Amino acid sequence: TDMKGQRLFKPVVQHPETFTYSPPEETFYELMSEFILAGKAYATSLSRTEGGQVMLVLIALQKLASSSVAAIRSAIEGRLSRLSEHRRDADRAREQREALAAYLEAEQEDRLDELSALDERIAMLEARVALVQDEEEHLRELLRAATDVRTETKVAKLMEVVSERFRDESVLFFTEYKATQALVMSALIERFGEASVTFINGDDRIEGVRLESGRIGMVSLPRDDARSAFNSGRARFLVSTEASGEGVDLQERCSA
Repeated sequence: TDMKGQRLFKPVVQHPETFTYSPPEETFYELMSEFILAGKAYATSLSRTEGGQVMLVLIALQKLASSSVAAIRSAIEGRLSRLSEHRRDADRAREQREALAAYLEAEQEDRLDELSALDERIAMLEARVALVQDEEEHLRELLRAATDVRTETKVAKLMEVVSERFRDESVLFFTEYKATQALVMSALIERFGEASVTFINGDDRIEGVRLESGRIGMVSLPRDDARSAFNSGRARFLVSTEASGEGVDLQERCSA
């Protein structure tokens, strides 16, 4: 409060929303749950070190799946690619050690945006041990199920809420992973146009965005330019990872 006892900040108002998965989404998430459970059971049969590595990858996959099918599909494709490569064991082990060490350091220092990026990296790593028996076969089944998900109900619901409750208002979105960020940006572009959307993440670039032309491409933009576009009202929507959580003033369009 200020010196007169008046509140400086508005209270947070929450509006919980519910939605029902489509049949393809239900199929995918059922398969994903079975995969995770099988992986956890398999981890108990390994040594403490190997079991811990498997569990860390499984946790990263769970977090990605809870964000969006797009996020987990990207990780599955990356992991399958690694499994099919014939790289030297020393190279794989070194990369894995570096990623795990970076994750633990970021976790201790609460660097959230970096943790999200590391989740994606760890999920794609080819571990020295498989996540489950016949892992590649399971991953290909998951990928087929993910590919069958043409529209994500969560994002469709989000667009509905924006159109109905926040009509003509500026809206700031936070996503944990860049694949989900690209998914939300694509949905906003499809409905409101390319000029209405900007973004901020740790790399100042985002891949996999469906543009107005229908082409899927990469967009790059310095965060200061994105901040300026949103604050000035040139861009109605800003989709951000935790990269804008600190040190980026986005309050000029705040009306709540």
